[in-house]
Amino acid sequence: MLARLCVISVITVLTPTTNPCHDEPARLDCWIDPQQVTNLLRYSEARAFHQGELEDTMSTITQEQAEKITAYLASHTLPSGLGTEESACSIAAINLALTGKLTDKIPDCMSLVIGRWIIRIQDAMPDDMRNSNEWKRLLPLAAGTGREFEPQRKAVAMEWMWTVVLTQLQPLADKRGYGDAWLRMTTEKTQEAALGAKKAAAAYADAYAAAAAAAYADAYAAAAAAADAAAYAARNKFWIAVDPCKCLEDMIAVSA
Repeated sequence: MLARLCVISVITVLTPTTNPCHDEPARLDCWIDPQQVTNLLRYSEARAFHQGELEDTMSTITQEQAEKITAYLASHTLPSGLGTEESACSIAAINLALTGKLTDKIPDCMSLVIGRWIIRIQDAMPDDMRNSNEWKRLLPLAAGTGREFEPQRKAVAMEWMWTVVLTQLQPLADKRGYGDAWLRMTTEKTQEAALGAKKAAAAYADAYAAAAAAAYADAYAAAAAAADAAAYAARNKFWIAVDPCKCLEDMIAVSA
């Protein structure tokens, strides 16, 4: 399934998109023990204490709305795909908490850049990361980001793609003979260099790496394609290394 997600058309981070994976059936194993609700709330409180600067970021939603989102996330499993009212994806969970509607339309209170990034990344990442306390802690904060600093947030996502995601494939590129072109791409961070890396990878019949290079304007597509290239056996290791929670946190923290 992840391979299908990777070979999509190259689009920009700010281009509206509907995720094809959200047409897939959702998992129904959404029941969570009440103790998990308590654990997540305690975790959120502890993180808020230790990261006061992030938590104090201006929000476009009320405290009551944030608490509704937190409560839904604490008591439900987030699936890959749109999901159902009992088990909805990250964006749909936010909408259910705010409006009661099952939809992955990015709410007006939320950054479009962050919302579109979340839709793609949450479908590609491992289940345990998508349902981690850290990811769920960040979603209510993401919901209140507004749209005042979109260029800056796009820049954060793009820097993550160039310096964190695509660099994970450098050892693979070196091993397969197109390491120089790959290094040039991640160093120069230009369309020309990315196209050169794509051609070099394609010449060595590395379709997944070529897809990652082709997604130079699309931070979330690049992450999914790079995960494919890293191979399933190393998938969890790859996602831990690229740390999407840190990227989301950095985009939320943008305020100027």
